[in-house]
Amino acid sequence: ISIIIMKKNVLITGGSGFIGSHVVDSLLKNKYRVKILDIQKPRRKDVKFIKGNILNKSIIRSALKDIDIIFHLAAVSDINKVKDIPKKTVETNILGTTNLLEEARRKNIKRFIFASSVYSYGRAGNLYTTSKQSSELIIKNYGLLFGIKFTILRYTTAYGPRNRAVDAISIFVQRALKNL
Repeated sequence: ISIIIMKKNVLITGGSGFIGSHVVDSLLKNKYRVKILDIQKPRRKDVKFIKGNILNKSIIRSALKDIDIIFHLAAVSDINKVKDIPKKTVETNILGTTNLLEEARRKNIKRFIFASSVYSYGRAGNLYTTSKQSSELIIKNYGLLFGIKFTILRYTTAYGPRNRAVDAISIFVQRALKNL
């Protein structure tokens, strides 16, 4: 990432979440100017925070003022809950991504970095998978049609400090600590 980013203004959607909060920590440590757009307050107080949803176009417009690079991590991300909130998953993950891309196009954002998932390789019919695959295709098309430079990161199981502790690794560690 440090090769791509050269001391720029960065917007991180979902910057209050598990992966996002670690991205924020890393960027701030390396002296980047960071702004977070999220529905939850960030863990840090030394960062500019905009409370809002990526479905709100006026908030996106405001959040992208003076921004060079977008790290798009905001999403319905709990694969176990997606079945209970299909419409919210599609709206947030696909339409929210499109809203960001559309405004990024208007503002000539230098780079759009998208947090996708290893589930993008799947064919299980899960709406989370579909939402990530669809978002990737839309991002690629915005790249082709409008010249938006993008990076798609396909995360596998993310674990570590501040996570929800519902992933396989966290569960195995918790069980091992209890000699189970």
